[in-house]
Amino acid sequence: MAQTLPKVAGVELNHEVKAFINTTPSGPTATYSSLCNAFKNTTTALNEKVYSASYLSDGGYSSSAVTGFAPTVTLQGDFMAADPVCAYLDKVQWTPGAARVTDLKLGRNGQIITCPVTLTQISIAGGESTDPNAVTIVISMNGKPTVEEGKLDDDGEKITV
Repeated sequence: MAQTLPKVAGVELNHEVKAFINTTPSGPTATYSSLCNAFKNTTTALNEKVYSASYLSDGGYSSSAVTGFAPTVTLQGDFMAADPVCAYLDKVQWTPGAARVTDLKLGRNGQIITCPVTLTQISIAGGESTDPNAVTIVISMNGKPTVEEGKLDDDGEKITV
């Protein structure tokens, strides 16, 4: 008799998501470092721009269309001084402008999403006296991301089959 798996057996787990930022954006070559080593929680928001209109023929009801996006990825975790992403964030957190612009690679559900980004709302330190320092970042996408089929390996490279 074949085993029947419960519905929840097919859910995507957050630890299956792979995320990387370029920690050497001004260098001659990109160095993609994993966001998965120090960060424990992630949230993605599309921040949709919605146009709504009510026409005389609609009987008082409106119709809506998504006309744009301002996507962000928010991550929270523990600050680890030896982690390349934490070291990079520590270096740029007090610097505005171009120092905060880099690239993101995000791999989930058979898709690779890449986009230039700006690192915003960097917050390092905080929490109980016996807890590790917290680190939080909001990654704001700059323009339309590229979405392609595929998977990323643990170094942020596309896996070819």
